[in-house]
Amino acid sequence: MKYISLFYLFHQVQPRTRPQVICCSTRLHISIRNTMSVRSHTNISSSSSSLTNTSTPLIQLCVEDIQKSLQLLANTNIKIQQENYFKQQLPFRGIKVPNVEICINNWIKDTLITDKDILQDKSRKNTIDTTLLSTLSKPIYLTPEQRFELMLQLLQQNYSEDKSAGIYLGSKTLLKSSLFMDPLQYKYILSLFQSLFINQYIQDWGTCDSFCGKILSTWIKFTLQKPLVKIENNYHMMDKHKNKTKIPTLNNLTTITSTTTTTTTTTNESSNLATTLPLGIAITKLLLSEWSIASNLWQSRASIIPFVTLARHGDKHMYPGFLDNLENSCTILLCRKERFLQTGAGWIIREISKGDKERIQNYIEKNLTNFTPEGLRYSLEAMKNEEREVLRQQYKLLQADNKNNNNRAIQEIDTSIINEKPKRPKVVRK
Repeated sequence: MKYISLFYLFHQVQPRTRPQVICCSTRLHISIRNTMSVRSHTNISSSSSSLTNTSTPLIQLCVEDIQKSLQLLANTNIKIQQENYFKQQLPFRGIKVPNVEICINNWIKDTLITDKDILQDKSRKNTIDTTLLSTLSKPIYLTPEQRFELMLQLLQQNYSEDKSAGIYLGSKTLLKSSLFMDPLQYKYILSLFQSLFINQYIQDWGTCDSFCGKILSTWIKFTLQKPLVKIENNYHMMDKHKNKTKIPTLNNLTTITSTTTTTTTTTNESSNLATTLPLGIAITKLLLSEWSIASNLWQSRASIIPFVTLARHGDKHMYPGFLDNLENSCTILLCRKERFLQTGAGWIIREISKGDKERIQNYIEKNLTNFTPEGLRYSLEAMKNEEREVLRQQYKLLQADNKNNNNRAIQEIDTSIINEKPKRPKVVRK
């Protein structure tokens, strides 16, 4: 497959036919009077847009406009409550999540031209020209790549509401786009998501769980049947990043996609080793195998939280061995003893128990030593009181035995120190 470099055309429009654009939700001017973004039917290789802290002027204007819209809804009392609830982990503007979503819905409605608007004339489905764009009442059209950049830029902002706005914007405008439905791009998209965790742009449970539910989980559900993707049996998607790294740019997409196509087509050995899976299954296996062993706490949590609504259905909605893989990932998280990994694993175990109670009872009995009291409490929430009490008593006995063993070991060490005769220093006579 040949990739041609992408370029963004800014079409000059006469002021009479295209007046200055005003965002209706905030009545704030966006200074793109005589320019309009036009989508190109090429790859996103040599795009000038970057996913680092420096973004294109158009995307930066969109970020600032969204931030101004959000700030108009800020409330000082709510800000204090939210920051106290999250123990000052990150700053808040003071806006509740439903109001953030309403704000973004209004911004999308007033500011963005959607793909449906562009392609409503079926006779011109394969061509997008300036005359079609100029007849629409909405201000600007952003390509899927630009919308992706906008989402990532919002996630890199300091305020929690800005991150929530980016996640909600992505869930509404990106997940069914050609970029996220392309089986050649999913590895790189996930590597960009991984960079968000590595660079600590996602470092609280609210942002992490919202990202997992609205982006990762929904993306998996949309792609459980198609498109299909070829995967080599011995591949590893991403290197383990120990230090902070810059978020890559979209320029690298061509190098990744071109290498994947050449490796699958040039050699017979690689094609024999490759298996074909739906994209959603490929993403699932990658998250459970790679992200669960990540050193970053929130990335590890994000390896299992996307499957909260899928876990109760077992293997039938996913693939044979899905629950085995999910349980293995939960075990890895439970062994780390960190609070938000324990609660995340407990949440998943609780959901699995709704579909297969006996399986989870056996799993908890085998892994009782790995649970903290809070993690065990989350895991048992869906069980009956009698079943819950049995496992709790087993856990208490196990904890008591561990305590006694530790006390005995300490006493043995103390007695050995007491009984040990002190060695007299040798006197050297002259």
